[in-house]
Amino acid sequence: MKNSKIYLLIVFVLFSLSINAQEKGDIIILDVPTTTSNVQGLVSGETLKKNADFLQSGIKFKVVSKLDNVVQLQALNFGKLTEKQKKDYEAKGKVDLSEIYNNKIYTISRVDFDGNAEKFEPRERLSIGLLTLPFKARPQNDFSFDTEFNLNSTLNWSFAYSNNVSINWQIGAGIGTVGLNTSNSAGLADDEAQDVSTITFLSGLMLQYNKVQAGIYIGVDHINNQSNYQWESNGNMWFGFGIGYDLFNLSLAKESNEQK
Repeated sequence: MKNSKIYLLIVFVLFSLSINAQEKGDIIILDVPTTTSNVQGLVSGETLKKNADFLQSGIKFKVVSKLDNVVQLQALNFGKLTEKQKKDYEAKGKVDLSEIYNNKIYTISRVDFDGNAEKFEPRERLSIGLLTLPFKARPQNDFSFDTEFNLNSTLNWSFAYSNNVSINWQIGAGIGTVGLNTSNSAGLADDEAQDVSTITFLSGLMLQYNKVQAGIYIGVDHINNQSNYQWESNGNMWFGFGIGYDLFNLSLAKESNEQK
């Protein structure tokens, strides 16, 4: 049994790493300016000019190819500037990035790519997810703790974020179990104890940094046939705390070929 748990952990880690690895077609952002070794034009007959000696950080690139030693990147298109905008840019000493990056494929070393590239994950205001809480604290009985099974679906609203940190409000509902006995329920014999199903309603705040998550929650549980069991915590508020990791990213955002 111990070995099987170790094998499952290894599979889980490898699976999560494979999901987060940057592959061909992914959109990435470079953390720091990165030197280029070659540039290739995509428009036949166009003279290449204003090429970059290094790729700027914070720009979205698509992975065109990925070899052992080099990686080819194409920037998502920058919008073309009007003549007035070009004059304003020149007056302010700014550079028209569309002339540097549009319709060009840049090559960087695989070492620089592995060290500097981060997969771009579009932020969405609304998302859905699954939540399980390792324990629930019930203040009605001197803060007793429940550790029974529970699994909840959540609707997540991201209302504040900066860089890699976001604050999210979640509401949800789910199912679980609770152990009933003579100390927490009426209607049971002295030697009778059993697990019964519960339905849960919850809400809470979740803080996410990169893919690591931590949240605090409040909610209520209801059991079936309460008139028979008379569980003392039925419908009473509980508090919970949970930590997690964003392993799966199901994006609903429309794919775009332009910088946003």
